[in-house]
Amino acid sequence: MVSASLRRPAAVGRVLRDGSIPARVRCWPFDPSVGQLVVYRARLAPTDQDVGTWLAQLDASFPTVRTGALPTANTEPFLRAGFREVQRLALLEHRSPASAGAAAQRGRTRRMRSSELGGAEAVDRSAFDPPWQLDAAAIDDACRATTHHRARLTHTDGVISGYAVTGRDGVDGYLQRLAVRPEHQRRGMATTLVLDALRWAGRQGAHRVLVNTHVGNDRALSLYRRLGFTDLDEQLVVLERNRP
Repeated sequence: MVSASLRRPAAVGRVLRDGSIPARVRCWPFDPSVGQLVVYRARLAPTDQDVGTWLAQLDASFPTVRTGALPTANTEPFLRAGFREVQRLALLEHRSPASAGAAAQRGRTRRMRSSELGGAEAVDRSAFDPPWQLDAAAIDDACRATTHHRARLTHTDGVISGYAVTGRDGVDGYLQRLAVRPEHQRRGMATTLVLDALRWAGRQGAHRVLVNTHVGNDRALSLYRRLGFTDLDEQLVVLERNRP
């Protein structure tokens, strides 16, 4: 997702290891009253005991706990613990990133430097509504979510106008984040960033690239489908629980 040479700030949050599946918690971007619970090994289903153990550690610190994106099949223990759905995400995949990425135009994006995480944050805040915006630390978290990563920027009139974070684990690639300032949309920047991500993932040996977006984000869904992504039957959800 961010280039391997990107220098990272100190890690944010802490790891919860008492359950059978480890999880991590950090403050939700721009809202320290909300704890973001990210489950490691997201494909493994947590148990009721796992969720109860995490909440026992978190309820004293955060009035609200919100999960990262979870497969719908793994939500039952959270729902039984009092969580409710607050966002549903469509999941799409691209099965031929190398061939699609061949259309990417070199030189239209450049590497994100560590000093530009704040600039990427400003783009993200302009492109997304609360509470779904990412701050610099959350963008950096996205850059560490996979074993290989890359981040690219576009510039317009001397300012950062868009960015994308892409990663790879094994044969799977992930378009982790894509954001373009509203005033610079409809100029092909999102297409440029997606094609760049596909080219990189294909060259890295990824057999497919996955991306998710809110089910109501028609503009993003149209972009991804136009560039060769197809919808999967599986969807992801974000859940939230207020302290009793």
